[in-house]
Amino acid sequence: MSAKISVSPKQVELDSPFTASASKSITVKNESQGHIAFKVKTTAPKLYCVRPNASTIAPGEELSVQIIFQGLESEPTIGTKCKDKFLIVALPCDADLKPKAVSALWPDLTKTNGPTTDSKLRVVFNFDNAVSAIQEESSQIEEPSKAPVASGSEKAAEVTPLISTTPKEETKAVASPASSETRVAEKQSSNLYIIAIILVLIAYLLAKFIL
Repeated sequence: MSAKISVSPKQVELDSPFTASASKSITVKNESQGHIAFKVKTTAPKLYCVRPNASTIAPGEELSVQIIFQGLESEPTIGTKCKDKFLIVALPCDADLKPKAVSALWPDLTKTNGPTTDSKLRVVFNFDNAVSAIQEESSQIEEPSKAPVASGSEKAAEVTPLISTTPKEETKAVASPASSETRVAEKQSSNLYIIAIILVLIAYLLAKFIL
């Protein structure tokens, strides 16, 4: 009598990001009329942990198996196909076989309880999350808005407060009296100097005639 099993789902689908660990489950069902023992094998034992990786199942019953993905060192390129596979090997066994003893007794079981039944599962990378993230980032990237260029009048209005608001005419009007007073003072000083010279000459002439 051979073992008959069904495994679902038919593939192990991993979602991005693939550098993170993830846990997936598969269900192994015993479709035969007697007890079976099974063992799970993988082509990438360093990347996956399987719990339980070996056990027994009674007729018509099923068992959930956890597949724990350890995560990759770096993200694969979008569209990369995963080459990892799983193989569930089943064979008939005695009803009193302990589930925890299957791994240790497996070499003997394959010799005495064969033939075996194999069910293959492949691992698939699902890049939907990565694609969605890229699309979301692209939609959020917008061209930065340029600052509005001020017109000539607006520029003048912005600069004007920094310059004195006194008109040129008023500036001239304020500056003119000061200039006039300066010129008058200079003229008066010149006249006094001339008068002083004349007085000195007169005094000199008078002194000369008297002597």
